[in-house]
Amino acid sequence: MSLFTILNTINTNAALPSISPSDVSSLSELEYEAYGHWMFDQGDSSGLTSKINSKALSLQDAAPTYNEYFLTIASAVGDALLTDIADSADAVDTVSCVFRVPGLSQANPLVGTLSTSASGDGGGVYVSTATGIIIANYRGTSIDGGVDEGLSPDNTIVADKWYFMAVSRDFASATKTVIGMLGGESAITLTGSGAYSPLGNIALGNAYFTDLGFASDFAELVVFKDKALTATEMQSLYVRAKDRMALRGIVVE
Repeated sequence: MSLFTILNTINTNAALPSISPSDVSSLSELEYEAYGHWMFDQGDSSGLTSKINSKALSLQDAAPTYNEYFLTIASAVGDALLTDIADSADAVDTVSCVFRVPGLSQANPLVGTLSTSASGDGGGVYVSTATGIIIANYRGTSIDGGVDEGLSPDNTIVADKWYFMAVSRDFASATKTVIGMLGGESAITLTGSGAYSPLGNIALGNAYFTDLGFASDFAELVVFKDKALTATEMQSLYVRAKDRMALRGIVVE
């Protein structure tokens, strides 16, 4: 085993050897560059406090059900877990989670602030009932939940299986960019235009969508504030999340 330190510098000498991020294992399992990293492996509400920076998720209404290595959030509108990060029109951020859904007969909002009406506000990603893929929808932009906004075109979600999902957005300029990844698939990049219409605080679960019939399980949540991860960075994040979950007996697709 080789032990080394990663420095925040850029090397321009192409003759020097390089190491793929996927071949590197951190001495800590936590994402210390993130704004918050919540591991729901406490079996109680202590998991709502981030293991870095001590940021707390707040209950929007009803508390989730706590299990040994994950929690279950009801899909009824308004039962989400809220971060302290307000959604914004020029947002730059990344959210990832490890999740599973019990079925596909209802749309399942995963992360974000997406509201119900097409003329409403907010945005985020959800599991589509029609296709079983992860769909991105950001109100006011042309990334609006159409068939071309799927973040997992090569693989549909299967009920009762654990998945890693990550989505980054850079809305700081006229061109809106969303990068998404499901599991180890290749990341998908979506670009659009229009003025994004923000809503509330970034949430885990169904904060603002219509009442739905299914709950969802979540094993972890990671949020990067003011940083939109690249496809390569997401792939490394997936590898680390998969390793973290394996230590807890959760097999991630």
